[in-house]
Amino acid sequence: MSELNFVFALGFLVSVAFAFYLGEHPELRANGRAAAHQTVQPQTNTEAEASLTAASMKHYVTNDAAINILKSHEGLALDAYPEAGYWLIGYGHKGRQVHHGMTITALTAERYLRQDLRSHEDYIRSVVLVPLNENEFSALVILSYNIGNGAFRNSTVLRLLNEGDRRAAADAFLMWTKVKRNGKLTVSAQLTGRREAERDLFLESR
Repeated sequence: MSELNFVFALGFLVSVAFAFYLGEHPELRANGRAAAHQTVQPQTNTEAEASLTAASMKHYVTNDAAINILKSHEGLALDAYPEAGYWLIGYGHKGRQVHHGMTITALTAERYLRQDLRSHEDYIRSVVLVPLNENEFSALVILSYNIGNGAFRNSTVLRLLNEGDRRAAADAFLMWTKVKRNGKLTVSAQLTGRREAERDLFLESR
């Protein structure tokens, strides 16, 4: 075999061997692009904190102290009643199934309440970025239950809490004490009492 033919034969064997190697290791094909596509982006500090915080509250449910506060201020209505453009029933429950003339039992009212609370519990877990004890968690749930998730998300309570100022966050509960009467916002004694009870529960160590 001539020297030139030997070089060609050697080059061919090397090419075959390399092709075989790539077949065994497909992640190296396509100029290494596959490996780049599999790069995992690290979590940001905020995302990591939120994940850890949600996990720490995974098994929390609204405690009896909070439920008693909610019930005492909402009251129990077994007949549907109109409020702010909605039909409500039970302990302030609203939904598509609630309508004029609807009547329920106390047991059904309790079931509606527990369902509604679960929704708010999940919401609190999703937006609070700091660890909570059960009283703090429960107080936030019943505040959100009353003012709504949208209002809670934009509240000073949540902002201060996530900034780490728990005392100021507790005091911010008292910002939610007004109702609109004759087109004007006025302080409601009933809401003031409700916010004070929620605030006290939030500050109670557990």
